[in-house]
Amino acid sequence: MFKVLELRNGKINLVYIGYSDSGGLFNEIVNGGHYDKNPRKAGWTYQLLKDKTDALDVYWYVTNGKDNQKKEQVEMLKDFIEQTGKLPKWNK
Repeated sequence: MFKVLELRNGKINLVYIGYSDSGGLFNEIVNGGHYDKNPRKAGWTYQLLKDKTDALDVYWYVTNGKDNQKKEQVEMLKDFIEQTGKLPKWNK
């Protein structure tokens, strides 16, 4: 389970909430798919340049098993939607 925060123009924004189902956090971040259907290593790079992002922070949480990871992701997404009325911009 992880979330990604973006620093841009002095503001911090939550841009992604996800979990690893592909063999670990590194593999998920590097080889997992971005919403534009490209591997994240390419999709995130393009997105950072396009949005003129200054930095990213990745925060990860230890959960018990894949089922709990998905459940936690859904709960975090619901909370985000309740607060903002939309999904994080990379959770399209």
